[in-house]
Amino acid sequence: MSKILPPKWIDRFLSWFCSDHLLEEIQGDLHEAYQHRQQQFGKRKADYHFFWDVLRFCRPYAFERHSRSKQFLPMYKNYFKIATRNLLKRKVFTALHLLGLAVGISTVMLVALYLTHELTYDSSHPASNNVFRLVNNYRDQTYTCMFFKDYFGSDYDTQMRLLNHLKGYDDVTEACHFVPSHSAIGPNEKVFVKTEDRKLIFEKLLYTNTGQEFDSIFPQLYLQGNPDLAFSAFDRVVLTESSARKLYGESWSTKSLIGTALEIQKKSFVVGGVIADIPGNVHFEFDLLIYQQKIPSWGAYTYVKVGAEADISRVMTRLNTEVELVYPDYKQDVLQKGISSVALQEIHFTEGMLYELKPIANTTYLITFGLVGIIILLIIWTNYTNLSIAMYAGRQRELGVRKLMGARAHDVKMQILTEAMLLTIFCLPFAWLLVFLGLPYLNSLMEVKIDQYVMFEPYTLIPLASFLIFTGIISALYPAIIFSSKSLLRLFSSKLVVGKISRFWNIRNGLLTTQFFLLIGLMSMTFIIKNQMSYVQRRPPGFDQKGVLFFGINGKEKFTRLKNRLEKFPQVIAVGSGMVPGNEMYNQLTYTMKGQEEVLSDGTLIYTSLGSLQVLGIESDALHLLGGQDSVLIINQTAAEKLAAISGIPAQDLLGETLVTEPEWENDTFGNGQHYSIAGIIDNFDYFSLRYPSQSLIIEVFREPDWVYNALVKIESADWFDTVSKIEDAYLAIEPEVPFDFTFLDDHMNELYTREQNAGILTTILTSVCVILAVMGLIGVVGFITFSRQREIGIRKVFGASVVNILVSLAKNYVWMIAAATLLAIPFSLLLGKEWLKTFAYRISPDLWTVFLAGTVTLTIVVVVVVLQSVKSARINPVDILRYE
Repeated sequence: MSKILPPKWIDRFLSWFCSDHLLEEIQGDLHEAYQHRQQQFGKRKADYHFFWDVLRFCRPYAFERHSRSKQFLPMYKNYFKIATRNLLKRKVFTALHLLGLAVGISTVMLVALYLTHELTYDSSHPASNNVFRLVNNYRDQTYTCMFFKDYFGSDYDTQMRLLNHLKGYDDVTEACHFVPSHSAIGPNEKVFVKTEDRKLIFEKLLYTNTGQEFDSIFPQLYLQGNPDLAFSAFDRVVLTESSARKLYGESWSTKSLIGTALEIQKKSFVVGGVIADIPGNVHFEFDLLIYQQKIPSWGAYTYVKVGAEADISRVMTRLNTEVELVYPDYKQDVLQKGISSVALQEIHFTEGMLYELKPIANTTYLITFGLVGIIILLIIWTNYTNLSIAMYAGRQRELGVRKLMGARAHDVKMQILTEAMLLTIFCLPFAWLLVFLGLPYLNSLMEVKIDQYVMFEPYTLIPLASFLIFTGIISALYPAIIFSSKSLLRLFSSKLVVGKISRFWNIRNGLLTTQFFLLIGLMSMTFIIKNQMSYVQRRPPGFDQKGVLFFGINGKEKFTRLKNRLEKFPQVIAVGSGMVPGNEMYNQLTYTMKGQEEVLSDGTLIYTSLGSLQVLGIESDALHLLGGQDSVLIINQTAAEKLAAISGIPAQDLLGETLVTEPEWENDTFGNGQHYSIAGIIDNFDYFSLRYPSQSLIIEVFREPDWVYNALVKIESADWFDTVSKIEDAYLAIEPEVPFDFTFLDDHMNELYTREQNAGILTTILTSVCVILAVMGLIGVVGFITFSRQREIGIRKVFGASVVNILVSLAKNYVWMIAAATLLAIPFSLLLGKEWLKTFAYRISPDLWTVFLAGTVTLTIVVVVVVLQSVKSARINPVDILRYE
């Protein structure tokens, strides 16, 4: 019978570390013991004991004496001991490195967390790859929502018609729809929510009549209750954790909230469940989920979930074929362009759709932030490399002694890499703390929700540690190779030249020039962003926005009563209803001149009151006609120019001519479309965001509007707080069940560019971090150069050079490097700036002066650092320098 041998991998490990003259004896004894144990206790136990016996022999006396690669454990213990001593000995250098690494890596990590948050939108839902949102293509635009057949008059069965039809498809496993109150198609008003002892205001409600289906497609984590209970009957409400805390206090989790009664807008609801807060990277959000029979809107955001092997294009083809089963006469409307779908994970990145629930991601910003993160990493690496070279320039004799005592190049290299690795390990808790403390500020600035406790997750800790370790290795690799390869004579010399390629160029200068190039490019981009935002804020909007506030109010009767009250206040100049400038793009219509064949499709029809134009200070001679008629039609200059072009007449001759809107629509009154007589032409004003070019505005102005959904008030007051309080009292006297939620128009206009402003602030912060890191690295480089040129400085002083001459000599090389970096940064900065500015229809042109300004600022910083760092060496007595030469 053949012998059973021990595991080969353990035997190979023994052969690897054990000295040849001991191996045969030790291996024989261990094999003999293994055979004995195998026969007595079995193979499993024998393997276990054999493994531990081999580990007991893994000691220095048994190591192979002629193979240095086998002295792994004792050598690394020595490396770490010396590295720790050196780091503690050079406290200033260590502190400089720790600060730079901690600030730089934490900044990169914050950028990485933000990018991850944006790039993983809606990916947290199970089977999110199989979920799609239906969108309707109408005219030349795409609506993110589907309409109901009877619009606001649709009953429950009509609202469910599309979903019931889709559920009959084999490929569709589930379908749901909902409307958030704060969306463009929702009620868009705050509400009072009452418990037994509290009355609080809530803004974000989500209405659905497909509760079970909603939870099937978008499963929620229930902290109390479950989906079956929450959606067992209509008129139930599901609370988020935050809203439960707001309504019932911090001890809400100790109470049983299921079945508790709530009153919302005078309607009773029953609490059906409490769920965890909605993650920030989901394209919808809510505080209360209202499950009721009818959705309060003319349409809803509609979603389908298909099977794993299903093809969504097959579903959409069939739906468009059978569309009139859901929407009768759909195909007869020539403006209807069909129904399509958008994958759930693509919603956040799909541009050009109307009524989106959250701002979509700006890929230009994401790319910019990613590039800035990479730039910071490159600066960290070049800084670390330069600082390491500067430090080892002062330790070259120490390295020479180590080589003299028998250390090989490998040992010197490993010593330098070990010190770098140890420094990154020391840096880890500081970087972690900075990221943890910085997350709330990042959330506030970029309007995202990244939980602080993500910092305790392995998928965050591992990348953070990996960043640091990789930084340590990549940054110390070059000095490790250079210093380990130097001869004893070079190491004991006071002069050290590293990586010299030519008389004027070396690796250090290349790294510095690269760093200056990145810094100048980033600084130029910051200047461009600031100039654009300054241009947006300075550009006259074309109407009066100072002292104007607006708020919601439903119904002509309520508005009329409120207007009569407000006009009695001496501080109130005008009151109106209707047009509120400062919008994102919404639905447009087709229009033409009567008798013309060419039809335009970029018109925006606005219904407003005479009072709103008075509030905004928009004037037209046509408004005087309202004394004898109910309404007049005026158009802006853009619409006039387009209509004049298709009519072949001057724009001013359009007055009195007939404008036809929706000419595709056949009716009994006019035969086609809606006919208006053009009564006036006004100058262009910024009704939409400046991201869009000037639009054709077709404004129907009513003396008294038949329907009202908001109020605009122009006030002049020395005491704004008191005046607004009086307006609120007048409002609550008429509308006591809806909170008074007002906004100043100038604030509303500024909010259009919040993302751009925040992006500019973040870019400025990141640029500042880059400048700080670059200055820290420059301090080390200047110290190194000053050290390596001490003999030259001494000789220059002997021959009569002044301190100023010496400082100029030390600084002039940086001037050439910054000049080269500025020239290299010109195409980079201008190209990136033009790409960022594409998001605005009205924009500045990135100029060369921004790049030269960034170069000048960089040069100023460099000169200050060089002077402060070198002035001490320049003043030293040359005798003290040359006596040792």
